[in-house]
Amino acid sequence: MAPRYDEGDLHSLQSIAQAPLSYTSVDEVTDYKRDRRKPTNGFSSTRGNRLVERKLREMKRLLILKQLLLALSIAACTPTAITPPPSSATPVPFVTATLIPTSFPTPMSASPAPPVVAGDIVFQRYIDAHTTGDGRLWSINADGSGLVQLTRDLPGCTDPAFSPDGTSIAFAAIGPRVDFGGLFDRDIFVINADGSGLTDVVPEEGGQYSPTWSPNGSQIAFESPRGHSGTDIWLVNADGSGLVQLTSDVFMDQYPVFSPDGSSIAFVSNRSRSYEIWLMNADGSDQTQLTADDEEPEEIRYPAFSPDGLWIVFQARRSDSPSAETRRSFEIWVMNVDGSHLTQLTLDDEMSDEHPDFSPDGRRIVFSCNRFGGSFDLCMINADGSDLTQLTTGPEDDMSPDWRTSPIP
Repeated sequence: MAPRYDEGDLHSLQSIAQAPLSYTSVDEVTDYKRDRRKPTNGFSSTRGNRLVERKLREMKRLLILKQLLLALSIAACTPTAITPPPSSATPVPFVTATLIPTSFPTPMSASPAPPVVAGDIVFQRYIDAHTTGDGRLWSINADGSGLVQLTRDLPGCTDPAFSPDGTSIAFAAIGPRVDFGGLFDRDIFVINADGSGLTDVVPEEGGQYSPTWSPNGSQIAFESPRGHSGTDIWLVNADGSGLVQLTSDVFMDQYPVFSPDGSSIAFVSNRSRSYEIWLMNADGSDQTQLTADDEEPEEIRYPAFSPDGLWIVFQARRSDSPSAETRRSFEIWVMNVDGSHLTQLTLDDEMSDEHPDFSPDGRRIVFSCNRFGGSFDLCMINADGSDLTQLTTGPEDDMSPDWRTSPIP
């Protein structure tokens, strides 16, 4: 690589090179030395030699500097790549500017935050009320936005239930082998949460209803009469294999729901004098009655566990209503998982509140109610029964809501 000099070196070389010099090579300097060894006019040989040697050193130095200046001039005309010296400093990343808001929200008070409303709710919508049972599945965000129809061609869709991971929905619907007149002959189907990928999981004749997922998503429990006068609770793998019967009697065992830990299943049965909530192990053993026959309420339906497994919410009627008309309305109730602390959450003798389900955080309850114009809409309350909110509107009947948190993208 060509030598490099700074600006000071260049000026020094130029000033020296401008000194007069008649010799251009070392050979000429040597000849001068040989000639000057002869004594001349008043100079002794020894003194003359010293003078010659000094002059010789000066001429050599000037000659070398002149050659360096020539090399520097040539290097200045030749392009040379410049490599920056290594640096141990850490490179500074490129930072995109962020706009700073010109105003800020007013600080909130120290009062408790309101319940968080998040996730999706799937439900069945009856276009012609219950005259034909021609329901379709819809979904909506928990704040009332994002209403989407999920099923279109499959008639009689009912009892939707999200899988634990929120990616699939199990439900009952009229199978393809049955014409539209067979309203009670339904199969258990599974679709993706966006309505695609329809699969007939339980295509058996006789009618299947009220599917519910095990907490790990590997099994589905449901109710079915299977050819006899009563209905029983059955269990099947999510792919339709491994069908197992959990209850076996002549009564109506209905509305199964898994506990959050998967160890037990709550269901409703009329094997006593009225429809009551029962609890059994997930394999069907140790069946125990939780609500009493001789106490309020009566005609219990649709139990659902709280996310922590400590509470069960359900719909029921009161036998002490003042008239037969109001006795047909349902209210929302809640109790401990052992049947204690029975509490009524809603009270409206003229209207009906049905099919409740807890929010994923356990702080809200969604259900169907006909308080706002006659048809059933989706409504919500806090877990203590306060803050009634209407979620859907319209002439259709919106029933059987099931709430799930949205999957993380």
